[in-house]
Amino acid sequence: MSGRYVGLVLVIVIVLGIVGIGFRLLSVEGEGIKRLGNVSQLDPSVVDRVVMRDAEKQTVIKKIGEDWWVDSYPAVDLRMESLWETASRIGDAELIATNSTNHDLMGVHPDNQTVVEFWNTGEVVERFIVGDKQFAPVGERVITPWTSTVRLCYIRRPDEIEVYSIFCEFPEPFGTDANYWKDPIIAAVPPDEIESVTFTYADRSFTLKLVNSAWIVETDAGIEPADVEAVTLLLFEFRQLVTRDFPTEDEASDLNWDEPHAVISINVKEGSSAKGVLLMFLQKDRDPEFYVRDPQKAWSYFLDENASTNILKFSTDFVQVPTGK
Repeated sequence: MSGRYVGLVLVIVIVLGIVGIGFRLLSVEGEGIKRLGNVSQLDPSVVDRVVMRDAEKQTVIKKIGEDWWVDSYPAVDLRMESLWETASRIGDAELIATNSTNHDLMGVHPDNQTVVEFWNTGEVVERFIVGDKQFAPVGERVITPWTSTVRLCYIRRPDEIEVYSIFCEFPEPFGTDANYWKDPIIAAVPPDEIESVTFTYADRSFTLKLVNSAWIVETDAGIEPADVEAVTLLLFEFRQLVTRDFPTEDEASDLNWDEPHAVISINVKEGSSAKGVLLMFLQKDRDPEFYVRDPQKAWSYFLDENASTNILKFSTDFVQVPTGK
């Protein structure tokens, strides 16, 4: 990116920040603050589906029982909490514009808007046009509706030109990227709660086991002391193993888990409040990357080369090298 381009972006961000502050001051100093008002109740007790879409993507978050799901994945609790917190402010949104002149700058123009719908039992409860992105270009124009200096999201009703604003601590509380909402945690086991880890491959298996406060490597050939540092690094991976991507629906449906490349069983100490995990791995074509799945769950994840290399080890990776050799 050229210095001239960076400079242009910074100028636009500063100008939009000043404009946003100006809008807020005008709304206060005029005839008083006019609020959006007349907004239906927007919370999980009423809404059972949230649809968010822009020109490129669409995300549908559905309530099943008491949980929220994106496609076949559970939604991230903290992000759902942020969504509902933002939605709760919509009714008190403050009027900042009464014409369509700056709709594009606020991200509520048809070319860069996000449409957000709240549903209940098959009917739309509320529909809004939202400008909540940090970057919402129109053609080659760089537009930044949300800025860290003002932290506003812009809202209008689809059939109205008036634009209102609410505080948004972060951009895209109504993000349209489905993967953003999916829970990426594959496994989360505290390292000090793990008692053993068993690796099973097609032609071999071995177990790392904690015995009398010391780790050992147990194979068909016998038992050897384990390299503590190597074991510690492995256990740290299981503290919070996360995916960086998800298989597509079609990709996931084609996976055959009957003959996994590897199976790792993580077992916890007796009486531990933590839960053990069984993970199955399928190699992606011939790549050094893998799909991974907990057989107790209906969904699978994608594990990149770096994470796969750190986890899919052999017994020789853990055997302690005698001092002096």
